[in-house]
Amino acid sequence: MVTVGNLTIHFGSRELFSRIGFFIGPRDRIGLVGKNGAGKSTLLKTLAGIQVPNEGSIAFARGTTVGYLAQEMKHSENATVYEEAGTAFREVQQMKDRLEELTVAITDHHDYTSDDYSRKLEELEEVSHRLEVLGSANLEEKIEKVLKGLGFRSEDMNRKMAEFSGGWKMRVELGKILLQNPDLLLLDEPTNHLDIESIEWLEEFLKDYAGAIVLISHDRTFLDNVTIRTIEITKGKVYDYKFS
Repeated sequence: MVTVGNLTIHFGSRELFSRIGFFIGPRDRIGLVGKNGAGKSTLLKTLAGIQVPNEGSIAFARGTTVGYLAQEMKHSENATVYEEAGTAFREVQQMKDRLEELTVAITDHHDYTSDDYSRKLEELEEVSHRLEVLGSANLEEKIEKVLKGLGFRSEDMNRKMAEFSGGWKMRVELGKILLQNPDLLLLDEPTNHLDIESIEWLEEFLKDYAGAIVLISHDRTFLDNVTIRTIEITKGKVYDYKFS
């Protein structure tokens, strides 16, 4: 699904990574480990397309979607918790609109042998598949289920984001990423602001997750319970370990 090839990243005169490479499969559960400053967060940002490598490449299978949980948050302080979580489904509405456009265009098409017709059919199939993956039905139920799993109560749903601490806002950000259901989840310390009950819920959610996961966490128990493969960063190199 994702191929990292000969990746090199410099910070000034320091070489953070030197020609590293690995592959992420569709259902991989990878724990990214290493000493502080080894480059774990930088590698995650590079996979997310935020950090640009000096050399090498990251190749994604066609149509691969990526969700990245950073430590920086982007949200509306005036939105309710429920409304902010619901922004995760902007893509669903866009997809529905595009599906309608393609359906009309294909219905009105007269040359069934043209390249344009074939391209539209192919895109229609991709959009339909993505909507199925996103689970465009019962969105309200999904939002509430994830928010409650992350510790919010029913009475919190209509409270403004401005009323919550940074830790609770980060829970909403995590909820948005989970609701987007990307093919690849990139999670940087997702348990930092969670209590035990929410961590246990997140563990179960990730165990059943349909896509691939790469995560950084200082919580060794969480890593052991969720991941089946470890990529260790040491002195600019990576060492890949897979467990049965």
